[in-house]
Amino acid sequence: MNIKILGIIVLAATLIACGSDSYDPDVPEPPTETTTIVANGFDIQVYQRTRTSGINDDKVTRGSVYTGSNSVAFDDVIIGLDTQTEYVKAIAKQKLFGPFSLINKAYALSPVPPKVEQKISSISITSAYDFSDEHPSGSSLNDLFLVTEASAGNQFYKFEEGKRAYFTVTEYLENNTHNKHAHAGFIINLILNTAPELDSSITFYIEIELDNGKVFSLETAEITYQAANS
Repeated sequence: MNIKILGIIVLAATLIACGSDSYDPDVPEPPTETTTIVANGFDIQVYQRTRTSGINDDKVTRGSVYTGSNSVAFDDVIIGLDTQTEYVKAIAKQKLFGPFSLINKAYALSPVPPKVEQKISSISITSAYDFSDEHPSGSSLNDLFLVTEASAGNQFYKFEEGKRAYFTVTEYLENNTHNKHAHAGFIINLILNTAPELDSSITFYIEIELDNGKVFSLETAEITYQAANS
């Protein structure tokens, strides 16, 4: 074989071999399924607060379900909201061609916390009973309830003197309106920040509106609080 032709073949083979080590373009992959978590409603339940936690601590946790058989202090009862969710599968679009790169892609090691697709636009808490002279039946009680638990991504407290200062429902909504990480969440715990002045059992009505326009109306079981003057 002609030495010149043989040299050209060897050179071409060498270039191809070198290129196979350094050039690794993204190969088109078939579409894969991704999952979106959608809120379809909310379950509501009343719990007695565990005795080892409180609004002056960094954790306010649910205890046993409140049965209504005894009167309780205003900060001994938690209204728990649990989101009813549905997992919706969608086809993820894959890019057909990727840019040339000699550097491998880097991926975060920590998994991203799951989040619900929708955000909460508004929460309205009222009661058909008088809570106090300043809060008669039908008036907003948003400023009387603290949010003591919410899913990751939502802001529900700030630190004051090294301790958590929980937001009222009004403050919770204000702080998460422009929070890009906020979402409907999987759990919200509500607890009163003041005792009712009138001695009577109370039922609360909670209306939640999502940013897709869906509205959910909830009602608590009857709660017998110890009056502020008792």
